[in-house]
Formats: sequence, C-alpha cells, structure tokens
Amino acid sequence: MPFGSRLSGLARFKAIPEALRFENQEIARNARPKRPRPLDPLIRAGRKVGLPRILWFGAWIAFAILRVVHLVGAHT
Repeated sequence: MPFGSRLSGLARFKAIPEALRFENQEIARNARPKRPRPLDPLIRAGRKVGLPRILWFGAWIAFAILRVVHLVGAHT
C-alpha cells in the first residue's frame, strides 16, 4: 500500500478518544488569538522607524507637559 498499512478495527476504535482529545486541543488553541501587550505597537514601530519616531514622541510629550504647565500657570 502506498500510504502504509491500515489499522485494524479494534485499533481504530481505540484511537477515536485520542483523536477527539487532539481535536479539542487544537480547537481550544486556535479559538482565541494571543493578546498583544499594550506597548507592543510602539515598541515594534520604534524598531522599524528608529530615531525620528522617538524624537517625534518626545516632542509631543514635551509639548503636552508645557501646555499643562502653561494652563496651570495662567490660572494662578
């Protein structure tokens, strides 16, 4: 036979629970995707783009801090 010998009827009957267990494991493993970590997009994007992206985020954070300081200073 080109694909190997067939199992006997008793061997096939014994293999059914193992096949069902394997099927349930595969379904459970593929049922829900792995959760991404919250900072993964920034980390991956930082690796791809490099220094310009880091400088952009740094400037944006500095602007936000200065804006808050300006608003707090204007009301006192």
